[in-house]
Amino acid sequence: MAKQFTEWGKQALSGARSEAGRLGSEYVEAEHILLALCRDPESTAVRTLAGLGVDADALTAAIEQQVQPGTPTTEVDDIPFTPRAKRVIELAIGESNRLNQDYIGTEHLLLGLLKEGGGLAAEALRDQGIDPAGVQAEIERLSEPDTPAADRDDVVPTPRVKEALELACSEVKKERDAALRNGALEKAAWWQAKELALRTILDEVRREGEPGGSD
Repeated sequence: MAKQFTEWGKQALSGARSEAGRLGSEYVEAEHILLALCRDPESTAVRTLAGLGVDADALTAAIEQQVQPGTPTTEVDDIPFTPRAKRVIELAIGESNRLNQDYIGTEHLLLGLLKEGGGLAAEALRDQGIDPAGVQAEIERLSEPDTPAADRDDVVPTPRVKEALELACSEVKKERDAALRNGALEKAAWWQAKELALRTILDEVRREGEPGGSD
């Protein structure tokens, strides 16, 4: 049976058409998908961004500053998706498969935007320091079952959480080193702080995974 989009995922795709209409675009672009993702504070995509320190409203404002608005329309049902936007959806389905999940949600669309890598949406996410590895690590964290504090002694982070955090640390280190090579010291310091924060989380996760580590 083919995978289905979650209700939030469906709303994001229909919302992308609404965003295109609101901004007077003849096509649904990748940035319209991201704008639609940012509209629902309860979606996994927005919670993932929040967990990475990104405010959805600020991200929306940053994107809208870069968009050249046209004449708004409410006739949005037939607005076509661009090849890039279609590719984002294809990549979202691929991310769902890669993560071995039986649905396609807003988090997969967020990963799809990052993996596609082009256009205003990916640029806006990169400007906020968001990368695929960090998003995946946060998705893994959010997917961990909520457990009452009294019962947490036996909770051990999954290997996938550790792997995602290790990958995120590696990617952030590359960004830091690249900034240093380019002489962008302020940006390098920002990436350094992010790396330290990730490594602090990773060290805690590793300790929790060790025998007696949660004592």
